[in-house]
Amino acid sequence: MPQSLFAFGSNGNGQLGIGSDEDTSIPLQVQFIPSLPSHIQQQHVHEDSIQTPFHDFAAGGNHTVFITRSEKRLYMTGSNKDGELLLQEPAQVFTRHEFSSDLQSKNNHDSSINKKEKEGEDLQRWRSVACGWAFTIAVTEPESTTKPDSTTRCRVKCINKAYAWGSGAFGELGLGPSVTKTGRKPIAIEKGLLGANTTTTIASSTSAIPSQIEILKVRAGLRHVLLLARENFLDGQEETSRILLMGWGSNRQGQLGVLERLDRSSEPFTEKELRDKFMEPTRIMIAKEQLTNNHNPQPAPVIIDMACGQNHSLVLFSDGTVYSSGLNKYGQLGPSATLDQETRDFRIGFKRIHGLPFVNSITCGWNHNAAMDSSSLQGKTTIYLWGRNDHGQLGSDIPLVLVDEIAMPGGGTSMETAAVATVAAMIDRMYLRRAKSASQIRFQT
Repeated sequence: MPQSLFAFGSNGNGQLGIGSDEDTSIPLQVQFIPSLPSHIQQQHVHEDSIQTPFHDFAAGGNHTVFITRSEKRLYMTGSNKDGELLLQEPAQVFTRHEFSSDLQSKNNHDSSINKKEKEGEDLQRWRSVACGWAFTIAVTEPESTTKPDSTTRCRVKCINKAYAWGSGAFGELGLGPSVTKTGRKPIAIEKGLLGANTTTTIASSTSAIPSQIEILKVRAGLRHVLLLARENFLDGQEETSRILLMGWGSNRQGQLGVLERLDRSSEPFTEKELRDKFMEPTRIMIAKEQLTNNHNPQPAPVIIDMACGQNHSLVLFSDGTVYSSGLNKYGQLGPSATLDQETRDFRIGFKRIHGLPFVNSITCGWNHNAAMDSSSLQGKTTIYLWGRNDHGQLGSDIPLVLVDEIAMPGGGTSMETAAVATVAAMIDRMYLRRAKSASQIRFQT
């Protein structure tokens, strides 16, 4: 059958993209201007395929942004009060913005972009997008795959860019303390760890090793941002890489965790300093717990995904473990090794969620979370839910849903449904996109 996208819920600013600003509890088909290319419109869901026409999407306070899968273009709808859409007016349908004349750096103009502007071409392709309350962060696809050059001494170079637009007084734009509004134009984030003057921190020797940073994805909460990147470098004659997690914006509730000073001094931030605003991309430090497995040693786990709630964050490692930091008023951080010693309703620092089995996907609502394991050889998918439940967003009647698969106090309930291909948590709602085969969703209580 042909693929279609439907939306329902709060729509006072046209953020659903259905052609009106009326709330709806009935799913209505969204609209696009210009229409999606014909090969996307006519795409059918095959039995062996569960891909959608959308590569990435994000919902902000009152706006929504999509990246199409094939063309990698941005479509936006909703409020444009603070320039979060880059459009001249608010929108009630998903509208594509033409990046032919305003995609620019705050400090300088990229020559390749200027060439495209002169030719009048809209060639920009996008990799990842995140929306906060009144701002948008988007990451471009790399324009070059040039490898690090060991014959020259140079600074870190980003092979793709992150752009910010909209408004944010808590550092969420990542553009430094002097820029809290961008107007209706995107500005390249070239501060902190993404700055042109940043030196590599990788070198195992005293010499500066040429380095490249490739931005992989970005996620945002109310007023904070997480960005995942890979740093490629040469150590002697060996080409290698490492994963970097960066953050900026508000850290009042610990949603960014523990950060490292940009000058890499030995003096750590005090708690008072950590609970401030971080105006530029800054490295996030996570002390990974060592899981004992002497019989089957594995490579060191790396971060593969992250998710942001209103004032908390989750990080997913390649070994299926999940770490959390930030506000914990509703149990959204889950149980940890130090849970009994924690007396405040927030935590500054990422710690592993104990009792959560292997998962390969995570998502956050405003104050609740979902984690999914779709790796079963039997084709079953298990979803774990925890956090706030005042609107039934957990499918249970208690505020905290435990995630211990082995021992489920009071038993557990499950329901059969179509297999879940995607789980999305939005503020106080949960969305499940179905695949073709039977699956089991487990709501643990």
